[in-house]
Amino acid sequence: MFSSFTGSFKAGRRATAVVYLPAAGVSPPQQLVTNSSFDSGTTGWTASGGFGSYSISSASQIAITGGIAYFSYVSRTLSQNVSLTSVINNANTLTGVVNIKHRERNDAGTYNQIDTYNFTLVFKNASGTTITTKTTGTANAPQNYTDVTLTLNRSDIPATFGSIASVDIQVTGLDTGYWNGNWGPMVQYITLTAS
Repeated sequence: MFSSFTGSFKAGRRATAVVYLPAAGVSPPQQLVTNSSFDSGTTGWTASGGFGSYSISSASQIAITGGIAYFSYVSRTLSQNVSLTSVINNANTLTGVVNIKHRERNDAGTYNQIDTYNFTLVFKNASGTTITTKTTGTANAPQNYTDVTLTLNRSDIPATFGSIASVDIQVTGLDTGYWNGNWGPMVQYITLTAS
């Protein structure tokens, strides 16, 4: 959101100033991800390599069962494109959260052969051009379920924030033990909140 002002100066010259004002904010904050906790299986989500059936002995695809997304020994990406056109004019902050943990083989309580993940938010304009990206980069999955948060504030990119039309949410996971089956990182939910 911006306002402009045109004024006169002593020498008779005119100048225009563009002042960026914060938006009113989305109230109450809105969670925008479809099926964020996987209660409806794969609805709303896509997976590189497609989705597979959960298996602890012969899986190479992402599996969703019991409200959990399980990754495998093959690096795969779980993603969803979310439209922001209904909230962007009033939003000051866009916050993405993935709740993720490492999974030890046979669900042992140890923290060895640590699984890796990458959480990325790609913000795009209406023509699909990337405006900005927020990412964790490749990181070790925490031993216990943990919220990992990425935030974009209007003040970070005041000139282009209002032109954001959508965000691609991407979580890539890999079982670094390379055990055949769904022994990679586990995700309980992924959210994107406008506030």
